[in-house]
Formats: sequence, structure tokens, C-alpha cells
Amino acid sequence: MIAGAAIAVSAASAAKPSREHAVFDDATFSGVCTFDVFRHVLVNNTVLTTYSDGTQRYTGAFKERLTNLTTGKYIDFNGSGPVTLVYNADGTITETDLGPQFERPPGQLLLTTGPVVGQYDSDFNVLSYTKIGGRARTSAHCWGRRPLDRFASSL
Repeated sequence: MIAGAAIAVSAASAAKPSREHAVFDDATFSGVCTFDVFRHVLVNNTVLTTYSDGTQRYTGAFKERLTNLTTGKYIDFNGSGPVTLVYNADGTITETDLGPQFERPPGQLLLTTGPVVGQYDSDFNVLSYTKIGGRARTSAHCWGRRPLDRFASSL
């Protein structure tokens, strides 16, 4: 009977996850390519779900346009994720990206298909960045690499 009571208390004390629209702003990325790259949010139907243990998960449609600000050439990218953030007991944060993303680890701009795992300190400074699988177009829009070479060659 004690085990049954513990299960009932545990289930009753678990809070319902909160859900809210996640806001992402347009942004310019400088210092990685020989030109600035502007990210314009085309579609943002992203929902941020926060669970009772603090874990956060971003889901929903997210499409962006990456533009070479020198030439005006651009590519559109579906970066809909999902993305999960786990806040660890030691103060670090583990981010797991399971779908397509526009990633920005130090010194790189990447278009990935996931999965990718990033480890951050409490101020979101990058501690590690690991591509587990999928593909990454490493800084592809900075120089001519397939399949974005038509974009890059006209940069």
C-alpha cells in the first residue's frame, strides 16, 4: 500500500508542461565568412514546451532565409528541428538537435540534418559541439561546396 501511495503522490505532484510560442529574431552573423550573413525568419510556428524538470523542447515549423549581404544572394532553409534543452545539475546545458538546423558553433555556420549535440555552460558559451549523424554542409554558403555551390559561386 505504501508503494501505491508514493506513485499517486508522484503523479499528482508532476506539473503539466507549459507551452508557449517561441520568438526568434532576424540576425546578422559576421566574422565567419568573408561577408556578413543575414538570417531572416520566414515562418515561425515554433512552440516551446517546458517540462516540470526544466527540460525544454522546441517543435513546429521554422523556415529561414540566409542572405549574403554583399551580393544579395540567398538560400531558404527549413530548420524545424526538434530541439531539446536539458539543464544539468552541474549548471551545464545539453542541447540535442534531431532535425535540420542552421547551427552556429564558434567559427562556423552549418546547415545540418542532425542529430547534433551541443554542451554549454550556464551562460550558453559552447563547451562542445558534436555531430552524431546526418549531414552537415560546413560553412557551405561561404565557399563553393555542393549542393550549395550555385549559391556560393554567385556570392
